[in-house]
Amino acid sequence: MDVTYHETRRGDCPILDFIKNLPDEKHQKAIIIAVDFLEKFSLQQLLHTGDVEKIKGIKETIYELKAHYGKAIYRILFSIVNGNSYLLLIFDKKDQKIKKKYINKAIDILKNI
Repeated sequence: MDVTYHETRRGDCPILDFIKNLPDEKHQKAIIIAVDFLEKFSLQQLLHTGDVEKIKGIKETIYELKAHYGKAIYRILFSIVNGNSYLLLIFDKKDQKIKKKYINKAIDILKNI
């Protein structure tokens, strides 16, 4: 499945900027590996691994892709658009539950695709 990164109207890619600004290459690689799995395996396969979960409680179909390095936990919110994965938003996960502001921002991005 192809992966498309969200770009702003100015052509910036916040997800790639986030990855480039991580503390070191090992953190970056953890996220890149997770995205590679998204490209190589079907959504159904990934849902069984626990590395991808559907976000519940919203009408839009948005998933959470998990990446870890050491104690750092990163999350990428994505959706499937025309058979392709569309990466919407990335953030450090510091709480057990995803903050509503992240979900709302991902929904706004998805609506503008």
